[in-house]
Amino acid sequence: MTPSVRVAVVGCGHGSLNEIYAEVDRQIAVRGWSGVDVVVVGGDFQSLRNADDAACISVPAKYRQLGDFPEYYSGAREAPYLTIFCSGNHEASNYLFELYYGGWAAPNIYFMGAANVLRLGPLRIAGMSGIWKGYDYKKAHSERLPYRYEEISSIYHTREIDVRKLMHLRTQVDVGISHDWPRGIEHFGDFNELFRKKGHLRDDSTHGVLGSQAAREVLNYLRPAYWFSAHLHVRFLAAMPHDGASLRKIAPGKDEPAAWAFEAVPKPPTNAVLAGSASQQNVKPNNLASGKDEAIMSAWRNLGAELRVKEKAEADKYRADYEARKGTNVAGPGHTLTWKKPNGEAQHTVYGPDGSKVKVESEESVRNQDEIALSSSSSSGGSNRSSPNRASPKQASPNRASPDKPPLNLLSHIKAGDSEVSRMGLDGASESNLSHSLVDLAVSKGEEVRSKLPSSFATPPPMSPTSAKKVTPEGVTNDLTKFMSLDKPHNRDRYVELVEVNPVSQPTDLSASTPAPLRLQYDKEWLAITRVFADDLELGNPNARVPPSPNEATALAAIMRAEDWIEQHVVQRGLMDVPLNFRPIAPFYDSNSSIMTPKMPMEYPNNQTEDFCNLIGIKNKFALTDEERAARMEAGARREANRPPPPPGGQKHARGKRAGKGRGGRGSGKKANAGKSDWS
Repeated sequence: MTPSVRVAVVGCGHGSLNEIYAEVDRQIAVRGWSGVDVVVVGGDFQSLRNADDAACISVPAKYRQLGDFPEYYSGAREAPYLTIFCSGNHEASNYLFELYYGGWAAPNIYFMGAANVLRLGPLRIAGMSGIWKGYDYKKAHSERLPYRYEEISSIYHTREIDVRKLMHLRTQVDVGISHDWPRGIEHFGDFNELFRKKGHLRDDSTHGVLGSQAAREVLNYLRPAYWFSAHLHVRFLAAMPHDGASLRKIAPGKDEPAAWAFEAVPKPPTNAVLAGSASQQNVKPNNLASGKDEAIMSAWRNLGAELRVKEKAEADKYRADYEARKGTNVAGPGHTLTWKKPNGEAQHTVYGPDGSKVKVESEESVRNQDEIALSSSSSSGGSNRSSPNRASPKQASPNRASPDKPPLNLLSHIKAGDSEVSRMGLDGASESNLSHSLVDLAVSKGEEVRSKLPSSFATPPPMSPTSAKKVTPEGVTNDLTKFMSLDKPHNRDRYVELVEVNPVSQPTDLSASTPAPLRLQYDKEWLAITRVFADDLELGNPNARVPPSPNEATALAAIMRAEDWIEQHVVQRGLMDVPLNFRPIAPFYDSNSSIMTPKMPMEYPNNQTEDFCNLIGIKNKFALTDEERAARMEAGARREANRPPPPPGGQKHARGKRAGKGRGGRGSGKKANAGKSDWS
């Protein structure tokens, strides 16, 4: 049996390494463990080496702080546990970009790079950095020191050119790491508790824009057994089944969170008969046992029939009122009478100043107050910014439903009044579980059910994909992902949690024989993929266009050839261990230096990036001569037309200026959050 790996999962770091390691020690003592194999930090690590790096971190000047990292960079302290991290939106991005392919940020502290796959003993770990911004996703990496004002933020936006490499893996991974949440993951956990803690996230969730679309695509494709994130400063757990599987509650494992006490139940064979229908291709996981489907569907159909009768009666009332008023023109000159046809269409009769009928207008129905809205609009184009067609936050109701959950009044109707549900013992089910069950059931039965319900039950338009949907490869077989996101230090929720991770990937000869303490190793398939896509990378060119991703057959052939090369030049030469080649290059922190300087630091070509490129035989596009570095600094940052220079002392944007969470930039505007900051 493959041994488990003990992992200390951490939310956002925010430079508080000393406190994080102390909390890990405390929890190890409580658990009675001898230690952990690795500490995983979900971003916002804030690896500032010195005061100059502070000019490149995206926080308002008044929240700048060096944190503890300078001590670890200089060697004054050493991390007591192997630590790996992805990057978020509050980083010394200039430093981390030197380690684009991954590398040691300090002794025993490893940065995953823009995207990466590594091995740690029996574990295979995939990571992706940054946060989701749809308008930058397809762009090249045009940022390079010295940065323009807006590049300090855009540099940490996730790019498709990095994610596409993860989407060409063909074998199972055990753990996924991202700073941003996979989009929609909140619907697979207790979202009511989440919104109680973070009420401003409800609107983003309702409109389907909470989290990263890129991370969700990677999660759907790779199906790791575990996925760890941070960013939203809240503890949240979820269990997400794959491939049409449903969830079955089981007894919690030893020291495992109750929210993970599920097992995946494969989709019943009887559903295969419906697989030929186009409407069945995107079946969502059903959270109920298979024998209860028809009873719930009966309850839903009955509800739809009741609503149709009610709507027809209301329309008849409008019609009768119109007929009674038609001859007398009680509306008066310049007024409009509105009535509703039985088909739900609203008709407006407009009268002129002299009282004569001017025109009759028909338009799309305006929902009546009793109609239940199941679908909601999503932002278009994959961007997290509000679109013209999207309802404003002021219009959003706490009772409004998303495509993944019915509104609460629907739940109340079914839970309190339907005998079928009561006989099945679901009248006491939580709203979270019941909402999943009902929506999943409707989707799994196809559009025939929705067509019999009011128009508000229509299937919402699909969210614009960032790339064509890929079929899960044969080597990926896991059917349940356990998701965890944690808080940050100095906040209200838990920010460190110990997890015993059970691998689901196939061990290699190297990983199976690795003794404790475990050390990081390269992944053969990932090295091959990186070698294949290396030429697509272009740096510092604002006019660069990312080459299109090759078709599957072409990419697979190239990756197979690259794997043969890696086998011969890396594996057989015994070079799969990640070398311990950290070397400090930037100056250490000088206490006499101010972190308020607006001056950009110089770029320091990193020896680790050079070593990695040589290892897999690719060109190091990050290499710069001293003359080239000096010339770049003398030329200064490129400035866009009509763009004023940055204010002295750093950026001035705050939460109300697109510095919030969830939607990737909008502040919540809630009074409850007044005076608080997410920068600390």
